[in-house]
Amino acid sequence: MSQLVIEIDSPEDEKLLLAILPKFNARVLEKKESSKPSLKDVLEELSQSGVAEKIW
Repeated sequence: MSQLVIEIDSPEDEKLLLAILPKFNARVLEKKESSKPSLKDVLEELSQSGVAEKIW
C-alpha cells in the first residue's frame, strides 16, 4: 500500500478524481484546505496588478 499527497487547483478536478477513486480501490484518508495560494494564482495576480511590468 502507498499513500499519495495530491494538490488539486479546481473543485471540478477534485470532483473527477473523487469519482474515479473507487475504481482503484482507493479512498480519501484526510482532506486539507490549503491556506497558501498556488504559484499560478500568485503569478496571475501579479500579472493583472501591473507589478510585473514595473520590475522588468
